Amino acid sequence: MNAGVAGQPFTILPSRILTCFLVLSAIVCLCAICCLPWAAGWKAAGVAGLLVVAGFSLMRDAWLRLPQSCVAFELTAPRRLSLVPLAGDPVAGVISDSSFVSPYLTLINIRTDTGRRRSLVIMPDSLQAEDYRRLRVRLRWSTQA
Repeated sequence: MNAGVAGQPFTILPSRILTCFLVLSAIVCLCAICCLPWAAGWKAAGVAGLLVVAGFSLMRDAWLRLPQSCVAFELTAPRRLSLVPLAGDPVAGVISDSSFVSPYLTLINIRTDTGRRRSLVIMPDSLQAEDYRRLRVRLRWSTQA
């Protein structure tokens, strides 16, 4: 989607960069678990837990395959946005001050209107280049106001 002036909708794409980062992080953590002086049962439990969390993160955030994966969002009013999950109704919320904006990573922390918290990880390859630039500028300036 092209980011308009009024509602600024953005479509999120699956991210190869985030996939590589999550896989490499999981490999490093697996190596660390295997080097610990734990009993084999504890190591197996640690490996299983790590694989479950890494798989969930890959499916939800990097590959956008789970029903709760955010496939689009729209910046509505200042500091507000509406998330569009893969399945289900859109969720509105307020952008938290703890959100992080940089040229290589944008992390949007959201407090939904129902009181739940959600984080949206956006890498440069998750959006079209112009949309990613507009998003970063809008988020950067919205924290200044």
